[in-house]
Amino acid sequence: MKLKLLYLFLFSLSTSLALRAQVSLTATSATLVGSYTTLSSAFTAINNGTHKGVITITLTGNTTETATANLDSSGNPGGSSYSSISIRPQAATAVTILGALAGPLVTLNGADGVVINGLNTGGSSLIISNTDAGTSSVTIRFINDASNNKISNTSIRGAGTSGTLGVVHFSTGLLTGNDGNSFSTCNIDGTSSAASCLFSLGTTTTPDLQNSNDTLLNCNFFDFFNTTIASPVGVNLNGGNTNWHISGNSFYQTTNRTTAVQGLPTSLQIFPSYTNDVHTVIGNFSGGTGPSAIGLLTYTGSGTNILGYIGFSIQAGGGTIVQNNICQNVTVNYAASAGSFSNAGFFGFIGGYDGALTFTSNSVKNFTIFNSSGSALGSAMQFNGRVTTAATTVKPVFTITNNIIDNVIFNAGGTGSTQFYGLRLEASSAGSFTGATTISNPNFIVSGNTITNLSSTIGGASGWIRGIGSVNSNGTGSTCPLWPKATIQNNIINAISCFSSLALANVNTSVGIQFAGSSNATNTTDTIFIRTNTINNINSTNTADLSSSVAGILGTNGIYLISLNRIYGLNNSSPGTATFPFVTGINIRASNGNTGATSNIVNNFVSLGIGNTNNISHFGILNNFSAANGINAYYNSVFIGGTATSGSNNSAALYRGSELFTGVSAITTTMDLKNNILVNQRTGGSGSNYAIAAYTVGTWTSNYNNLNVSNTANTAYYGATAYTLAGYQTAASAEANSKAVAVNFTNTSTADLHLTGSSNGDVNLRGNPVVGITVDYDGQTRSSTSPYMGADEAPNFLPVQVISFNAQLRGSSAILNWNTTAEVNLSHYQIERSTSNNNWALVGSIFAKGATNNNYQFTDANLSTGKYLYRLKIIDKDGSFSYSNIIVLEVSSKNQFVLNQNYPNPVKGNTQLSYQISTDGKVRIELFTQDGRKVAIIVNQQQNSGSYSLSLDCKKYGLAAGNYNYRMVVVDKNNQELFNATRTMIVLQ
Repeated sequence: MKLKLLYLFLFSLSTSLALRAQVSLTATSATLVGSYTTLSSAFTAINNGTHKGVITITLTGNTTETATANLDSSGNPGGSSYSSISIRPQAATAVTILGALAGPLVTLNGADGVVINGLNTGGSSLIISNTDAGTSSVTIRFINDASNNKISNTSIRGAGTSGTLGVVHFSTGLLTGNDGNSFSTCNIDGTSSAASCLFSLGTTTTPDLQNSNDTLLNCNFFDFFNTTIASPVGVNLNGGNTNWHISGNSFYQTTNRTTAVQGLPTSLQIFPSYTNDVHTVIGNFSGGTGPSAIGLLTYTGSGTNILGYIGFSIQAGGGTIVQNNICQNVTVNYAASAGSFSNAGFFGFIGGYDGALTFTSNSVKNFTIFNSSGSALGSAMQFNGRVTTAATTVKPVFTITNNIIDNVIFNAGGTGSTQFYGLRLEASSAGSFTGATTISNPNFIVSGNTITNLSSTIGGASGWIRGIGSVNSNGTGSTCPLWPKATIQNNIINAISCFSSLALANVNTSVGIQFAGSSNATNTTDTIFIRTNTINNINSTNTADLSSSVAGILGTNGIYLISLNRIYGLNNSSPGTATFPFVTGINIRASNGNTGATSNIVNNFVSLGIGNTNNISHFGILNNFSAANGINAYYNSVFIGGTATSGSNNSAALYRGSELFTGVSAITTTMDLKNNILVNQRTGGSGSNYAIAAYTVGTWTSNYNNLNVSNTANTAYYGATAYTLAGYQTAASAEANSKAVAVNFTNTSTADLHLTGSSNGDVNLRGNPVVGITVDYDGQTRSSTSPYMGADEAPNFLPVQVISFNAQLRGSSAILNWNTTAEVNLSHYQIERSTSNNNWALVGSIFAKGATNNNYQFTDANLSTGKYLYRLKIIDKDGSFSYSNIIVLEVSSKNQFVLNQNYPNPVKGNTQLSYQISTDGKVRIELFTQDGRKVAIIVNQQQNSGSYSLSLDCKKYGLAAGNYNYRMVVVDKNNQELFNATRTMIVLQ
């Protein structure tokens, strides 16, 4: 009896313990089933070989971990042996693994093939939380080659305050590094205490030991913040890492933050260990107060320290791709009297080697920085190529394409100023390098970006804004050459405004594109390309009487090709009562290069002054600094307009000289000016408005320009004297072939300076070919013998006049007719067709007759239902061409001739023939054998437009079995064929 009671007691005790166990385990070998009260004890059993094979851990309730849950690798000295481990909560159960450990809560110590899935569905969820707020606490650690582990649908929380650890921590490796691990759809929570949500510092002694091919996918990293931590980071890859895939994640704070410490919080930060470290960062969000950067996040500095913000700091350039990421909804307010962080939504850095870094299709939006007591500095996006080793030339490449910057605001207070960029392009050096053998020569490829709504309403005494700008910054004591080069093209820059007291002509308040070229020594080889950009609405908004300046494009200290840009709407709000404020479309202050190198300004549209009534000087193209090498200006169209209500400041469509129109600074840059249209129709005030001007008589070659002004006495300004065109031709021994005719532009207010009206084809606007320039602003081929002046090669430049060009429908055929006169040196006409005003296709060609009066006709037959556009491409014998006007025809079922297939077919006995005619005509339908013998005439009569049907009796016509053709022909009253079609009919016995 006592023995029986003992058995019952032991059974009850074991059942009670099992019921209290929160960790259930099954295995496929060794001990097959186990129950544990903590994850740590389950891992210990696996480590000592109690459970082996394929292991499944089911969490049935919360656990309180009093020691690290440490999982060793399979095959450890303790006897562990497993192929995979799966950990998940029980169905419909919310589980928390909780601990307050001054170290890791969970460690994957060389463990491979572990899958933790919190499910997060059907009532199942998993939280892993370490509440210890010390400097050594971690929630999950990867160490000693822990690889190919997957954590998903899990909330991971931590409070550790170390700057070199994280809630999730990737540590060092032994043989391979901690590789191939992934986090997906997880919430990594810093609980407003941790310095980092994820921190990875792998082994840096060799590339093979780096943590590599790890993935962060669609996770939320949030509340990485502590009022005692200077610069918290959401995810910090701090070295010893390569080939991470970071995609679809959100970095944010769940509430606004206030701190008294100096700091620069960053969402994602990547530092390289080797020059070939490479990562992909795609589709992530930084900012806001929730996933996908929703809500507005405000960082506030409660003390006097500097506070800043960086969304994505990517400093690995082995080919890293940063794409489709968004930094938005961030406001930083602080009050620091000394200095300011260089804030940035995106920061790209390549230091010391020839790396490559691509930023494409990223966005910075709703980004505001305000220092109420000092300077506010920064960029929406910043890129820096730095030389870090003496006697080295580094040539990193930054490809910056199709990014969007919108609504970025910087403001300063106290004695500080605002200075910031939409895109900042920087060449720099570290240390105190000197001499000519240490060179930073980064290449910036900046294309297809949209930069809009940059503003500063409190700019300070020296504030300014650059849509795209460059800077050269040497380290302390360094004099090494900084030679940035760039291709800046196809960008849209607009709505830039700065309220600043800056009054320096050589430091513009607002600039669309500014490039600084080389410093300390001249880059004699690299041309800087600034082309096909649209720049408008660039503003200096201070209404005080200031010598402030605004520029569309500003280039200094380099060899430039500035071409195909469209610039308009530049404004300066200074009244200019006693000062000399001005705006400039294109300003080259210095052109440097090897002997014979020149900067070229070609095929640009510039329109200024419209709507500006202040006493502001306007310069379409300006050189106001003596350049070592020449500047050529060819084929530009410049318009200066508007009316000044008062004042004596001057303007010029093209000007070489001091913007003050004085001899204070003698500008003697060699210039060659050809085939430009320079129009200055500005009026009002007592100032003079010139088409072309050169204060100092220097090396100045000018010819084949159109110089049109409102006051012909001020056509030109040369050697401090105003001239008519005739007077200027004599004084300068130039412009023998130039004209002064009125020009009709399409729309001067938007710098659409295509020729229109009577100017389109005006022989007075024909210039002289310039070697190497064969196309115009639109890519249209220029005449090789008599190209048009200005950026637009007029469509009607060929020696032919098209008197009429029209078309009509005949059934499903388009009949095109055109009449011409005075065909001289004309080769042929090509007929082009389109259905959407683009993707034109060649449908025919006709040689020119060369006579005085010519008539041409072309038929485009068998058209389907739809709308068709036609134009003529008129081609000269030298290969140049122009286009006619476009005509439109629409083919519908109502205006088609149709001969339908007989029904039924094949036929025994009777069959139906049906057809449609779109206009009145004589209809003839005949039946033939296959060898062409006529069998019968079925229809032969005049009929009105409409649809017809008739019955054909095979016996009536004695049709034997076989194949027959029936043909329908329709002719008009002039016996001209309108339609001709044939069908085949099969007759059965």
